[in-house]
Amino acid sequence: MENRLLILLFLLVIISTILGTTVWGNKNQITSSPIETCTGNNVKVSYPSEGDPLGGYFFGWSVFMFGDILAVGSYGADTADYGGSAYVYTDGNYDSVPIKLANPSTGPPLQEYFFGISLSIEENILVVGSSGANQDGTSASDRSGIVYIYLNGNYESAPTKIAVPGTGPPVGFYYFGSSVSISGDTLAVGAYGANQDGTSAANFSGSVYVYTNGNYTSTPTKVANPSTGAPQANYYFGICVSISGDTLAVGASGANQNGTGTANNSGAVYVYTNGNYSSAPIKAGNPSTGAPQTSYYFGNVVSISGDTLAVGAFGANQDGISSANNSGIVYVYTNGNYASTPIKVANPTTGPPQASYRFGAAVSVSGDTLAVGAIWANQDGFSGFDRSGLAYIYKNGDYESPPIRVPDVTEFPPIGGYLFGLSVSVSGYKLAVGAPGQTTTGEGTSDDAGGAYVYPCIGF
Repeated sequence: MENRLLILLFLLVIISTILGTTVWGNKNQITSSPIETCTGNNVKVSYPSEGDPLGGYFFGWSVFMFGDILAVGSYGADTADYGGSAYVYTDGNYDSVPIKLANPSTGPPLQEYFFGISLSIEENILVVGSSGANQDGTSASDRSGIVYIYLNGNYESAPTKIAVPGTGPPVGFYYFGSSVSISGDTLAVGAYGANQDGTSAANFSGSVYVYTNGNYTSTPTKVANPSTGAPQANYYFGICVSISGDTLAVGASGANQNGTGTANNSGAVYVYTNGNYSSAPIKAGNPSTGAPQTSYYFGNVVSISGDTLAVGAFGANQDGISSANNSGIVYVYTNGNYASTPIKVANPTTGPPQASYRFGAAVSVSGDTLAVGAIWANQDGFSGFDRSGLAYIYKNGDYESPPIRVPDVTEFPPIGGYLFGLSVSVSGYKLAVGAPGQTTTGEGTSDDAGGAYVYPCIGF
């Protein structure tokens, strides 16, 4: 257990997969919100089969909801060696046996391929990242990364393998596919470990690629370097991506806020509008209380819907100015005013997240509804952190009023290490929440088997 917690801590701090990364960016992105009727009961998402997932599967590390379709990633699955699996629940049947995604056509993900670490859905198109994979899809993991697309709702058929970026194949530790986001027929893929030139050895400056007009096997557009210059080593440009229509938001959580200095993890976010992905972006305005300080990780997650952008800074101090204490902050930019002062999201109703609550480790916005995860919080909302985790909903665009606390739907409340809220996804009235640290039964000491929950009418 101690070793597992140390590994998880390392994951969360570095930001983007495992053994030095995380994934939040992609798994929380919402591209559109289907009109739907608010009906149904809160439900715990069923496991793929009895006794599955096992300890260390991290079922619920990533979740993505579109209408009544839910995808859940379990990047530690398949003999718990991090080959990874992903599952799809259709027609709102979240408590029934899901469809297990077909192994990629080149063969099943191998050890540490991390298949399912990132997810995105648009209508009947599902995108799955496998950021640890070897680009050939068959050799031992080199963490160059692959992305697969399942078209026309054919989740049990062989997927389309995303083309290697035009500058050459991602090299080891590029983590291509660590974040993904699709809107309409436009797909954005982050490779946060990449060297900005796209060919040299990884230095974690980061790259992002965009595939347009549904041409997923063609040469993508390489997203322009931020206007202040190329992200430097360890800027993690592309740690998270979110696209809505022709607007793309990219997080660079390791960056120095000035965009040119040595990485200090204060963080930066860039927005590309009107489909101009190869032009200089808009740099998101500094929060109203001042620029995030060292280790604020501003941009660790981003989520855009229409002209509303939400940005997490999970390392921040809640006051927004003092030294980082990992209490966490979320900021919202409305009406497309990405370069202006954002709205600071209200503290939860139980009081401000305490040190190490990591409020804003996950965000998802859909229309005027915002979901936020506080993954290391104590479920009571005010005691010292125990990593049981909390999630909150802000509705009707009222981001400055106390939020609705998302209820636990199990007989047993999340226990320390359950990480409830590590992934969140909003679509219309529906909310999905992942708790990848929990047990299969939802009780007892965390074993990282994982769980996920759906709230069909949260806050409505």
